Amino acid sequence: KKHKKEGSDEPSNKGKLQADATVADQYITYPTDNGILNESRKKCEGLIDKLYHHSGSQGVKPGTYRRTMDKDWLDYSKKKKKTEATHRKMTRKLLESVRRDINHIHPVAHTKKGSLMLPDFFERETRLELATPTLARSCSTN
Repeated sequence: KKHKKEGSDEPSNKGKLQADATVADQYITYPTDNGILNESRKKCEGLIDKLYHHSGSQGVKPGTYRRTMDKDWLDYSKKKKKTEATHRKMTRKLLESVRRDINHIHPVAHTKKGSLMLPDFFERETRLELATPTLARSCSTN
């Protein structure tokens, strides 16, 4: 047996490393169309909030139907057996919500010349906002 030296900060037991290919994280979700649409809806709503606060909270904040959509999404995601009609209805609701949010974002984010007029801290959100119509178009064709 090796004896621990006095004054050494090294622990006596370093533990074991289990290397097994069958061990995987169980909380990884499969990216479904509706899941991606719901994420983009939430990101657009966050961008609307940031744009509204950045503009000095002037005027009426655009309606995003956030509570209704959150409730509908929760009801949909908890269903074990999703029928084709349920899936189609949720996709339609999410697409409508994303389109509505984009229609709120575009007048604020773009000038008459078509160039973006956003502060630097919106750069990442802007890329998402510009990619979201492509996502919405690709999901609506399916």
